[in-house]
Amino acid sequence: LGALPALEDEGFTAVAKESRQFGYAVDAVQRRAAAGTLPRNVVVHLGTNGTIAAADCRAVVDAVGPDRRLFLVNVRVPRPWQSPNNRELRACAATAPDRVVVLDWNGYAADHPRWFYDDRIHLRPAGQRAYAAFVADAVDRLGL
Repeated sequence: LGALPALEDEGFTAVAKESRQFGYAVDAVQRRAAAGTLPRNVVVHLGTNGTIAAADCRAVVDAVGPDRRLFLVNVRVPRPWQSPNNRELRACAATAPDRVVVLDWNGYAADHPRWFYDDRIHLRPAGQRAYAAFVADAVDRLGL
């Protein structure tokens, strides 16, 4: 949510809301796919606020379909679900390696604590710009 303006500056249409759970992505992606408004490259970054269910992740992969690329951004959150969620995202992506890519935000941001406020979750302006550039670069390099 904090990076929304920076993502829009990079040309993304972002749907962000505070405290959203990963399960939200299932309905959102299914609705946009059914309406014909889902882009060729879909970025999902959820899991900061709670655990990711394997079935929800697989449902997102299925909803995105075979003709699009799905980018799953892993999480950097000092909570017990960080590692399990990041493992789940990798396992989910492995079910469709030709069209699902995990972006390692957790690893990329690890050496940049100043990108985050004291809670180590929310992004400062420099972190917002770095996050948007990180996602944009990956989509440019690996997208369809």
